[in-house]
Amino acid sequence: MVVFYAALYALAPTDRPVIIADSPGYLAVGRWLTGAGEIPQQLSPFYSWFYGAVFAVPYSITPDLDVAYAFGVALNCVTGGVLFVLLDRIVRRAFPDLAPRLATVLAISGACWAGVSIQVGQIWPEIVLAAMVAGWTLAILRLGAGAARAPLELSLITVVMFATHHRMAGAILVAGALLASHARRTGLRQVVAPFLVLAGGLALTLLVDRVVKDALYPRGAADVPFRLALDAPDLVLQVLIGELWATAAATGGLIALARSFPRERSMVLPALGAAFVLTALLGAAQLGAALEAGAAFRGDFFAYGRYVSPFVPVLVVLGAARLVTSRRWSVAGVAPAAVIIASALQLTVNGTTLGGFTVPLQVSGLLGMGIFGVPLDLVRPSLLACGFAVALAVLTDRVRPGMLAGTIAAVTLLVAAGGAERISNYLGRADDGGDHIVSFLDTLPSDVPVYVDPSTGSGTFELLQMMRPARRFRAQAADARSPMAYVVHGQLWSPPPRAEVTTVSDVGAFQVLSCVGDQCPRPTR
Repeated sequence: MVVFYAALYALAPTDRPVIIADSPGYLAVGRWLTGAGEIPQQLSPFYSWFYGAVFAVPYSITPDLDVAYAFGVALNCVTGGVLFVLLDRIVRRAFPDLAPRLATVLAISGACWAGVSIQVGQIWPEIVLAAMVAGWTLAILRLGAGAARAPLELSLITVVMFATHHRMAGAILVAGALLASHARRTGLRQVVAPFLVLAGGLALTLLVDRVVKDALYPRGAADVPFRLALDAPDLVLQVLIGELWATAAATGGLIALARSFPRERSMVLPALGAAFVLTALLGAAQLGAALEAGAAFRGDFFAYGRYVSPFVPVLVVLGAARLVTSRRWSVAGVAPAAVIIASALQLTVNGTTLGGFTVPLQVSGLLGMGIFGVPLDLVRPSLLACGFAVALAVLTDRVRPGMLAGTIAAVTLLVAAGGAERISNYLGRADDGGDHIVSFLDTLPSDVPVYVDPSTGSGTFELLQMMRPARRFRAQAADARSPMAYVVHGQLWSPPPRAEVTTVSDVGAFQVLSCVGDQCPRPTR
């Protein structure tokens, strides 16, 4: 594990944030909290304050943006090790009869899961949330075992998860239901304090979030998604329906895993049952997706893609442990794989967002191998590899029972390593494009404004502001009768004939256009 995450750290471009990621949004929060200066933002915010506050540590030492980014990557790598420890404890607690060595192998598989590990180089909280979900699962296991402090532990970690990112809102509802169920068995007095912590933590998180966002963004920007939901309820309904069938298909396979859990009396969870643990995990993931879709947030990652990826390592480890401990390949054990593969194939349809553009939902989303919402070359061979891996696992387990765990670990490590290498190359190309963008901006006169196309994402706009605070950047197109530089993503621009357009850079994922004329380019969607 140490070597694996050290290699991921070495692959990450730690000299500065990559120009296409969400990193600048969280870095801006930490920068403001330490009083190191604030960068006026012009785009709607969705960066929660708790994860951004982590970067107050490096900013309190030095205002260097590169140091803060390298600190975040190092934190992600350390968190990957913590995730491994927590997954190991989950397997040993839920399956006490499982051999310790097998439990460790399965924990490695979950901690190295490609959808989590390849995000180490990004300053966003996916891998941190994965570790928190593992801790949340341990709290549920302890609650089922009757531990006295478990209700309070569950409330605290639920609040921290929500403060880290609001997509964990579903965990609040699930935690409340678990505490209510616990109160029916033990009495109301046992859950009064945990419920107060849950409610108070939720209120405090929302209050601090509003203060930070109002300081960094135009007042009222945080309410834009909710206004969209009110102004276009038909689009919200369309998103919910469009995503519901995809997530329902994927969830069906995982629920089959829950149903195949052993129900022997020797289980540690006599009250809740191991199946209920998986139900809680799935409920938190699904409710979080539904709540964000209802608030008019993006729907392109809801089908077990990046937005739900923190739940995947625990689900993988518990499902694999169940298969390892199963003495026969029953229909209940094989059905989940078939449902998951079928769900993966149907995810090739387009998902929609309220922003007016579509992002393809790839197979990589369900398998936890895709980030950025763009197709990766890893997708097609990995499907074939997974098919062969399942066949190999069946054969090896029949010949030598117990080899399934080793097969799972080997395949996971290979896929994770391949995904990390491909992501590193992709980020490297994008970083080269960022170098060209910055170099080009430095050649422009200071009075030439720069228009940043919103399709590049808020991260591009914020990072350019951080790196060149003296330059004027615009997130909305101006009259454009004077010279203006354009930073655009992909091929979204159709220059009119009377505009003099020069392509300065098309390295990586970006184009930089220099435009002079009465009719400078406008985005076409």
